[in-house]
Amino acid sequence: ETTKLREDRVKLRSETEKRGYDSILAKRTETMKLREDRIALRSENTKNYTYLLTVVTLTAIASIGFLAFSNARERQSEIGILRAIGTPTGSILGALLSRAVLVGLLGSGLTLILAVLLSENLRGGTLQGFDLRSLQEHIPLVLISAPILTCVASWFPALHAANRDPASILRND
Repeated sequence: ETTKLREDRVKLRSETEKRGYDSILAKRTETMKLREDRIALRSENTKNYTYLLTVVTLTAIASIGFLAFSNARERQSEIGILRAIGTPTGSILGALLSRAVLVGLLGSGLTLILAVLLSENLRGGTLQGFDLRSLQEHIPLVLISAPILTCVASWFPALHAANRDPASILRND
């Protein structure tokens, strides 16, 4: 009877070991599946982020372009007077574009300051788990690209305003 008990123990031990190995194998398989799913989700999020960034950038460029066009129309009489007294087109264009670059630089700077201030307050709520420090490497890109984008968006309205005939501008004013 002790032999039978020993055989049963050995049999139970081997079954337990087999279940343990099967459990470990199942956990490894589950872990690999989770890892693959996480990689696929990150890839999908990156793709969605790229689309969203494109739409937001194009919308911002269009909005800034409309604002620059509005600014040029409001300053039409000033531009006409400057053109009438012989101010070169390049100087007028430079003044309008430098204002756009300054607005872009101020806007990106204020946005970064606001993001830092709000990130501390929103960390437990909407931005839970988001660490603003992970974006620190992109700060120079933001500070450089925002003025460039505002300059690009303002280029056509500024060029249009600077190249208008001063006589027709002053006649209509």
